[in-house]
Amino acid sequence: MSNFVQNLVIGILCIALFLWFLSISSGWNELSKRYKIEQCCPSAFITNQQGIFRTHSDKNSTVIRPLNIGVSEEGMYLFTNSSFSNEIFYPSLLIPWSEIEYLAPQEQSDTNKRHTFSLGNPTVSLMRLYPQAIEKLEEEYGEPIFSNKLGELN
Repeated sequence: MSNFVQNLVIGILCIALFLWFLSISSGWNELSKRYKIEQCCPSAFITNQQGIFRTHSDKNSTVIRPLNIGVSEEGMYLFTNSSFSNEIFYPSLLIPWSEIEYLAPQEQSDTNKRHTFSLGNPTVSLMRLYPQAIEKLEEEYGEPIFSNKLGELN
């Protein structure tokens, strides 16, 4: 029985270490120092999206899925579903529109097109989203909030 408990503890520690690494490599850890919120209550949100994050200094990307994305007049909400990792590694974030910058796209094929946003001022992380996610959010919100707040998205 003690071998089982030892393996269980080692397994839990490995999972926690892996989640910590993803939080660091995506920039979420640094973003949470600035934008963490206790109550997540966006005006409109969509669930089960994929966000591709990378820190400004790193060339490697980290995919976070499922990612929930919300919008309100105050800014963009980012939150995950996992209750275990939420409070420790991925707390809910509210990033003010003034701290988000849309980056003009480099050449991309239509099938692989994503919009890239700089999060934080100075930039903490870059986030890439599929255009369909933004379209769904704006449909839920009832107006083109991304274009209204950040300028025309190409």
